[in-house]
Amino acid sequence: MRRTARPALAAVVVAGLVAPLGAGADTVSTQVLRGVTVPVGFGAGVFAETPGGLPTSITFGPDERLYATVVDPSFTSSTIVAFDDLGGVAGRPQTVATGFTTALGLAFGPDGTLYVSDTEDNRGRVVALTDGDGDGAFESSRTLVSNLPNGQHQTNGMVVGPDGMLYVANGNATDDGLECGPEPVNPLECPAPEVQPWSGSVLRVDPAWEDVDVQTDVDLGERVEGRLHADDVLVARGLRNVYDVDLLPSDPSKLYAWMNGSDDPASSEPLYRTDISDGAVDDMGFPSCLYDPHPNPYPEPYVGHDHPGNPEPENSSNPAVLEQFGPCAKGTVTRPIAFTTEGHEGITGLTFERDSGFPARYDGDLFVAEYGGWWNVNGGQVTGRKVLHVDVDEAGEIVAQREFMTSQMPMDVVFGPDGALYVADLGGVVYRVVHLADTPGQVTVEMVNGQFVPQLVTVPRRTTVSWVNKDTRPHDVKATQSVVPKVGEPLLRPGSEIDSPGPLAPGGSHSYTFGDQASAYAYTSSTGAAMRGAIVVAPVDR
Repeated sequence: MRRTARPALAAVVVAGLVAPLGAGADTVSTQVLRGVTVPVGFGAGVFAETPGGLPTSITFGPDERLYATVVDPSFTSSTIVAFDDLGGVAGRPQTVATGFTTALGLAFGPDGTLYVSDTEDNRGRVVALTDGDGDGAFESSRTLVSNLPNGQHQTNGMVVGPDGMLYVANGNATDDGLECGPEPVNPLECPAPEVQPWSGSVLRVDPAWEDVDVQTDVDLGERVEGRLHADDVLVARGLRNVYDVDLLPSDPSKLYAWMNGSDDPASSEPLYRTDISDGAVDDMGFPSCLYDPHPNPYPEPYVGHDHPGNPEPENSSNPAVLEQFGPCAKGTVTRPIAFTTEGHEGITGLTFERDSGFPARYDGDLFVAEYGGWWNVNGGQVTGRKVLHVDVDEAGEIVAQREFMTSQMPMDVVFGPDGALYVADLGGVVYRVVHLADTPGQVTVEMVNGQFVPQLVTVPRRTTVSWVNKDTRPHDVKATQSVVPKVGEPLLRPGSEIDSPGPLAPGGSHSYTFGDQASAYAYTSSTGAAMRGAIVVAPVDR
């Protein structure tokens, strides 16, 4: 994540007017204006809001609560909050830890210890938090490792390995190794220089460590008995901004890390796989090695450029980089196993599917949050801004990539104990995505705590939708149909045939069966403006 040139952020409206688009997603892609898309047979809604801050990382604790790092909009302070699940809707957040600057990574150990990555003044650290009195808040903290050099990027996501070690992604200091991106968005003077081999790396951190300073307590030269050596700590080096990591479910010795490519020269975004059990340190070659490097056309408007994902590394096109770091060692660098399909998507979070409520076709697949790039404008649209579904086979090879969901600025993804996919979005919300059925004949939307759950549902034609009131007060359903009109016809039409005959008492329900027309319907409850939802009827059959 950058420290400069951040856009102004606005709240996301999830359920607005909707209209079907063409093919895409898993079966049919749908577009929710100013909001979210999900594939046919899925539903999505806002699980939690993070007022006053931006969610950057999420995970579930052993208590089955959702934990989130929340960074203030100025990116100068962070807190950790936890949410109870009230039935697909979160309760009020509990602040469980404070005192962080840019907290961007969370992971729970098997004993309930919460590990947090943080960065201040271009130096990262990993902290262990414990809740000794069992009140749900963490009153004790201990620094495991500190003085991790980064700069333009920070110390990011982490995962607990099968060996009990923490595997931590540490971002690098610059854009291309020396400079910090094209003017005028970013100054050429960077906040800190690259510090090899720690800037842009994946580290193995022992939870038993006590304030290990990576630059003074870890040796880079010959081994000295009784001291840590870099080969014990490093898993991979020569990376740019690697924001998150996860382990392959079928073989947890394989760690996956998706690297954000440079902005100027523009370069592709490679996915790496490294073995955490072989004792070797993989070198990915950055900043000397880039993939598909070419000049960045920014700031020319609406200029797109291709990132074909050529697996052959090339020398950086900045001669000063090669002078300082040497040419790309093309014969020895670790090669990527895949690339993003557009370039500059801005990978910020990834998680493998494990025993979720999703269909079997998603078993063991990778879900990737793409925050979005500012350097590849195609047709007026920036790249990213979606959750990517990456089809992974049993051997860990990438079979295909496809769009799964879109939202404003997705930052992190995690599967919950309820089998749903949770998506932290920098718009200030956490979404909950559930699978309803592959070919649903009937779908239920619940009214819980003053909210429709899920708020957005995408279904085939001739599906029956039932609204069930599980709240403690009455709610009605009032609908509007969104159509693709003929010339002179209105975009919106009343949906009175869908309306409930009156308020639904607690425990009551109302159903409507949609016909053959592929269309979209926005609905509300007159009991509160916050209760908004949408049904997208896709042009496919059950």
